[in-house]
Amino acid sequence: MDSEIVGEDFIDFKCPHCNALNSFTTSAARHVRECVNCMEAFLVPETDGGAARTIPLLLETQNIRLRRFVPADWQQLLEFRFEDEDEATGWLLRNSEIRITEVRQTFSLAIETREGSKIIGSLGLSFTDPELNQMELS
Repeated sequence: MDSEIVGEDFIDFKCPHCNALNSFTTSAARHVRECVNCMEAFLVPETDGGAARTIPLLLETQNIRLRRFVPADWQQLLEFRFEDEDEATGWLLRNSEIRITEVRQTFSLAIETREGSKIIGSLGLSFTDPELNQMELS
């Protein structure tokens, strides 16, 4: 007697960063996953052949903007976080290599005023339980 393995269907689509073909189970639809080729994060589309979406890392409200840190931010970081230029630039370099899906490190965003573009703090995202996709904001 032939036994057939019953499983989930797959969604095939291209990475929005590198155009590589990716394939995930249908249960991954609308969830964040990483490209098998470039390891960048994206939102899995709902349908086969659909377009994966990048994760927007620029978020704005009426008064503030959340964005990735850039190397030029080192001077503003001296005002509230670091003692010297080497410490600030070293942290910015390490932070630029961390992906939002990183499990063992904190992913940081700059909190900036919309008027005047002044950095007033940072927002950290850390996984508390990667298996359940639970994160902590700090």
